[in-house]
Amino acid sequence: MLIRVAIAVFGVIQAVLALRLLLPFIDLPPALAQFEPTILTVSDALIAPFSAFTSLLGVGSGLGGSGTTGGSFLEQLDAPVVVALVGWSLIELVGLAILRIFTRSEGS
Repeated sequence: MLIRVAIAVFGVIQAVLALRLLLPFIDLPPALAQFEPTILTVSDALIAPFSAFTSLLGVGSGLGGSGTTGGSFLEQLDAPVVVALVGWSLIELVGLAILRIFTRSEGS
């Protein structure tokens, strides 16, 4: 049961970050556009723990992208969001592995 809750929580985290990553590429209908500031605020909080990695890697600040227009698809990606998505995925893998070790030893 605990593993399912952890998977659900990390799924929500990854969904919010994926939405943040896709927002510049989609045209939201007016009914959904009101949720964009909420998505940006929540995702900023999820990106913050990885800001040291983004500065270490020398990627953008994540606050509005690079400010350039045009360019390739990869140039328009918000690099700090990608770093945070990878980071949260790694945390999920480690966390689930630890949970599985402890739940396996309790069930034996």
